[in-house]
Amino acid sequence: MWKPKFLSKQPPQDENPGSSVMIVAQINARLQPVERGEFFEDPLDTVLKELKLGEVTGGGTQLADEPDGIAHCDVEIVVGEASESTLARIIAELERLGAPKGSLQKRPDATDDNAFGKLERRAVRLN
Repeated sequence: MWKPKFLSKQPPQDENPGSSVMIVAQINARLQPVERGEFFEDPLDTVLKELKLGEVTGGGTQLADEPDGIAHCDVEIVVGEASESTLARIIAELERLGAPKGSLQKRPDATDDNAFGKLERRAVRLN
């Protein structure tokens, strides 16, 4: 008997659902969304895809009270495996891209956040 396609059972999209891990890189930089993408998201996504480690799935900007405006920005990363070598590779790439000191790598399965960053950050406020 013929069945419409939408009633037929569809195979699962991912053979191992739940096998990927979400990592959030909290970048200690006051960047707007476009700059966050240019400086961190797009170059990191390119490297992760080339190495077949994962991909950048999004990001965000944490607002702060005035006069600061922005507290920090986040880059959301999905990896197939959260091994120490994969996490170290992500940190190394973010540091190469200019992540400032005070940045954090957050994982849902970890009790502590990994601090990273090499550049110093300075702010000049004119009143």
